[in-house]
Amino acid sequence: MAAAAALLACDAVTAIAAETPDGPAVFAPRQPFADVFPRITLEIPQVIGRPTSCGDLSEVFVTIHSWARGPDATLVAGRLAGAGRAALDADIAPEGHRISTQTFEHARPVGDPDPSVEHVVSVFRYLTHPTA
Repeated sequence: MAAAAALLACDAVTAIAAETPDGPAVFAPRQPFADVFPRITLEIPQVIGRPTSCGDLSEVFVTIHSWARGPDATLVAGRLAGAGRAALDADIAPEGHRISTQTFEHARPVGDPDPSVEHVVSVFRYLTHPTA
């Protein structure tokens, strides 16, 4: 997944994310991560195909979750979300595609049942076109 690779290549992300036996805590969906803080998790990208008269266009939404725990959790989760935003400003087009537009949609804190945990959700939108 290009988004995971971009996050792992970003020094700002890896400086904040917890270290695990497999590297910095940047996880794709369905990997175990319950007690790893701070961490970023990625949702499976949502791809919406939009055929046009000029060719095929796909709208791709990438959602990342930034998590932190502890007395400074709000600050750490916010810094991690900001680092993730910087990382995903890169070209993360899948092979055989190009990105014509990339937009940071929003970041918002969401509650967690554990008051010591902060969780920030960030959404990015890309318009991609197949290359020749």
